[in-house]
Amino acid sequence: MTNIGEILKSARIAKNLERADLASALGIHLDEMVSAENGSSLQADTLYALVNYLNVDPELVLNYIESRNWVCSTDEEVENLVQTGS
Repeated sequence: MTNIGEILKSARIAKNLERADLASALGIHLDEMVSAENGSSLQADTLYALVNYLNVDPELVLNYIESRNWVCSTDEEVENLVQTGS
């Protein structure tokens, strides 16, 4: 299965966005963007922002999270991920 970083990177490239430009548009540090694409670290709010901005299929993301047994720390974080597709 493709990892979440590859999913995000592919979506960014498909939109012809540079990492620095996307990080700036989302108000996150470039280091967070690099970590997200490398799959080394990803906070729920950053994931939500990236999925929303890049129009990534939330079902794909939720399936990946489920396959990795990731846990969102709050119900609000789960709700945000689910609402991304609406």
